[in-house]
Amino acid sequence: MIIEPWYYQLITPLESIYNDILIIYDPDELGKFDDVISTLSKDYTLHYYQNELRLRFAINGVKEGKVIIFVSDDPQRIPFDIESRAEKINDWSFKRIFPKLDSLALKEYPNWLQEIYEKYKRIEGSLTIANYTETKDLIQSWITDDPKCREIKEIVSLIQRSLDEKDPEWDDIAPLWGKLSYLRDYCSEKISEYENLDKKIIEKFDEFINNKYADYFYASAKDRPLTVNKVMEYLEKFKTEKILLLCFDGMAFQEWYVLKAYLEKNGITKFRESSTLALLPTVTKYSRSALFSGTRDYQFPVAEDKGFSKYIEEKWKCEDSKQIGFQYNAGLKWDPKYLNFDYIGIIINLFDERAHATGNVDGSKLLMQKDIINILLETTIEDIFREFIKAGYRIFITSDHGTVWCFGNGNKSDKYLVEDRARRALLYPNKILAMDFSSQKEVKLFENNNLLGERVLIFPKGREMFATENDTAVTHGGIHLEEVIVPFIEVLP
Repeated sequence: MIIEPWYYQLITPLESIYNDILIIYDPDELGKFDDVISTLSKDYTLHYYQNELRLRFAINGVKEGKVIIFVSDDPQRIPFDIESRAEKINDWSFKRIFPKLDSLALKEYPNWLQEIYEKYKRIEGSLTIANYTETKDLIQSWITDDPKCREIKEIVSLIQRSLDEKDPEWDDIAPLWGKLSYLRDYCSEKISEYENLDKKIIEKFDEFINNKYADYFYASAKDRPLTVNKVMEYLEKFKTEKILLLCFDGMAFQEWYVLKAYLEKNGITKFRESSTLALLPTVTKYSRSALFSGTRDYQFPVAEDKGFSKYIEEKWKCEDSKQIGFQYNAGLKWDPKYLNFDYIGIIINLFDERAHATGNVDGSKLLMQKDIINILLETTIEDIFREFIKAGYRIFITSDHGTVWCFGNGNKSDKYLVEDRARRALLYPNKILAMDFSSQKEVKLFENNNLLGERVLIFPKGREMFATENDTAVTHGGIHLEEVIVPFIEVLP
């Protein structure tokens, strides 16, 4: 039995309306659900009514096509001149779709409406009208066997045990936390432990940054590169083979699990997974340069392509016949020219670009994650891996830094932002200037002569960023676990 999307009976009647302006009274705010937005935005400009000025501005900006105006409270607020020439729809609500279930209870399961709808339609004829409690009990009986929820509970338990140790194994926690963040928005139950785990991770990882982070830059790269600037040193052991070093700019472990799921669905299933530490501040300018050049230069960061070639030529001392290639901002499809090179570095900006394009975040990277999933479905990025595997390359995937959702703390110092778009790090030339800014502010000063010389980094606390108070964004630059510990993956044939 094929069951249509849960919102089908809301959207289908719109197709027969020829008016250019539609006003929909939407008390349950169904027009804000991602599935509804995705479907409607193909044919309509969507506007969520707040006030008359914004409404008129939005309508005037539409040169062609139809406009849907969603009103969630009082439809009489719409100006008469607009209302009088619009088609009005008053029956958008959960009650229209689920007449025997309680609307307030349904609102608590926004990511499970399709599953609920399918179960509901199968037994609708045998149901009586259910109140709030009865509706919740029904829904829980339909979705309690959710395998994602079981996996999440296991991950939460593993992270809690690791954090209770005196010296947490961050290499183990980082991928677990990324998997938890990847899965949590698809679980039917709220993960009540998530916020407390996040606070504990922030607190304990801050201790790691203070006491142990700098030591990792002096560790051996024999078994794996513990820091991004040791990746090229590690790859030297494979120099007799053809090598691809693929950097997904801005890929934290959460995004790796999105990419991994996509690759697995397309037949690329074998990976050797580990992690590496990004350079502080966690921004492209420094960390990506360190990845490809094997250096840590804050004053004159080496361009990635030049650093990649220079390291191979001077450190690996390969035969002159070996061809070295590099591709900035590569597309999400295969390019046969890649096979002209024995060693090739490639940068793909998908994750970083989508992070900076994501606004109005609400306590997660869910919108960004869904955006990436939809983009990947429109690509043939799997062909890049398939063709390199077929040609016998050793394939290594990594990142220069991760990203986090965050909110503005009201403290701005744009002059000293490390990068315009990375709003979680300020870099001052000396301690005097840094102290002058940080006085009476809840920020973290980071000093290390071996890494920074006289320079001083300032990071905001927790998930804050240096921006207008309560602004929200997905960005990077700071010292959250998600920004600092990034995937280092070998794709196996």
